[in-house]
Amino acid sequence: MSIPPGHTPPSTPWIPERASKLNTVARCPGFNALQSAGADRVTAAANTGSAHHRLVELHHLGKHPLDALEIVRSEGDQWPLADYDEAEKWAVKYRADPRNRTTGTTQECITSPGPVIATELTVRCAIPCDPSDPTGEPIVLSGHVDQIRRGPDGLFAWDVKTGKGGGASLLYNAAWQLAAYAVAASQTLGDEVWCGGVIRTRGYVTRKTYAPGEEPVFFHAGWSLEQCYEILTSAAYVVAQLRRGEILTTPGDHCNWCPGGGPANCGAMLRDLA
Repeated sequence: MSIPPGHTPPSTPWIPERASKLNTVARCPGFNALQSAGADRVTAAANTGSAHHRLVELHHLGKHPLDALEIVRSEGDQWPLADYDEAEKWAVKYRADPRNRTTGTTQECITSPGPVIATELTVRCAIPCDPSDPTGEPIVLSGHVDQIRRGPDGLFAWDVKTGKGGGASLLYNAAWQLAAYAVAASQTLGDEVWCGGVIRTRGYVTRKTYAPGEEPVFFHAGWSLEQCYEILTSAAYVVAQLRRGEILTTPGDHCNWCPGGGPANCGAMLRDLA
């Protein structure tokens, strides 16, 4: 589905317009609404992750490690709480991994992530709305795909994750975001892009010693473009609820860092947003 020329989608602060926001919508639409209303909490972990993402990007742009670290430190106003030593510790192992090359031939192994051919690709897509959506408008999402890699059978979108969860948990918790990235990359490039998966860079620093290239950091999804559209049908249903003004709250571990401060408080805060 392509984006209609000049299309401006219906918008309120709590309707996701960025693919990355689908992660919080999946956890709890109320959580997303409170974040989008400006009540989000800035954390050291998030800032450190952003600094590490930038180091990875600069590596694939051909920057020397020392120059890359200097650039990231000079951009420190974007992530004032970042632990640069931690971000660089992961980056050192990332750079040493032969799987993280920018040039070279595709490995024969079907599970190889393949060489990186693009980083921080700006993408935009439109996905069909749910039949119950009162607007009847497509859902337009934008974002930046961390990496496009050329695998044995084509192009794959990959996302770098620095969270503390296990690789499979990071993969499935971000399923809507990852599916949207594959769809958006496909529509932006005009070529089919599958969902590669997540790169859990925290896995480079473990108690066990691995040879470079053997660290368990690549968690493959391998979802086809068709499967990604299917995954996003559930996201479209939730967006239809939001467009009707129905903001559900779903308690869980995320309540620990939600601006609502717990399930007993968020309902009142959401009513104040209405």
